Amino acid sequence: PRSYGVISLNTAAGLMSDVRIRQAVLASIGVEASGQVTHGEGFFDLGPGIMMPQTAWASDVSAELYNQNDPEAAALLLEEAGYDGAPVRVIATMEDLGDYNAAIVAQQQMEAAGFVIQLDVMDEATLDENLESDDAWDMSTGAYVFRPDPVLIAPFASCTYDGKWCTEAKQEIMERVLTESDFEARFAAFEELQALWYEEAPAIKLVNNYGVAALSVRVQGLLGQTHFELEPEFGNCWLAAE
Repeated sequence: PRSYGVISLNTAAGLMSDVRIRQAVLASIGVEASGQVTHGEGFFDLGPGIMMPQTAWASDVSAELYNQNDPEAAALLLEEAGYDGAPVRVIATMEDLGDYNAAIVAQQQMEAAGFVIQLDVMDEATLDENLESDDAWDMSTGAYVFRPDPVLIAPFASCTYDGKWCTEAKQEIMERVLTESDFEARFAAFEELQALWYEEAPAIKLVNNYGVAALSVRVQGLLGQTHFELEPEFGNCWLAAE
């Protein structure tokens, strides 16, 4: 896979600052429907890991909280949180139809659980601008692209990326992921991070996404099987004679 889809939640302000509301979103989402409309049969797979399955960081920690598709459980969490029907502001753009389609599926699943959804469609530049504001959105869809180490994924390493996930527990765990030199110690800390991701639900993992690269038989020297993970690398390529 070259990326995985995510539903980003604004933990900094508004409805999604309540972890119970975020957990209700997590409970409501069934990811297979998202994969069908964003990539299509054969071009996605399921898995709870927040690092790609081809990396050394792949983990099934908290798998029971992934792909719940449980509107009843979500409704109970909404009741516990005292949700009063305030609209969830979902921002999306049709300039990326995969992300837009993921938003539509999430809207349908969340409405089945009792959420009221306000879908605001805009151009991508406006969407990116709104994501920088704490007050302009509650939820958006996107993807985290392949990275070989969790410290290279901005939502994990930073407190300022979309949604601004920045609890003390997250920061303490990431400090260990960043500073430990032994891989086993780093991996143990990372698995704590993945468990915390599902507990605090700052974002919802959807599916692992595959891509299609059309390549002429004349192209020589490409990176091979890894090229679509790291984006095409043509620095040492050439075209063979016809």
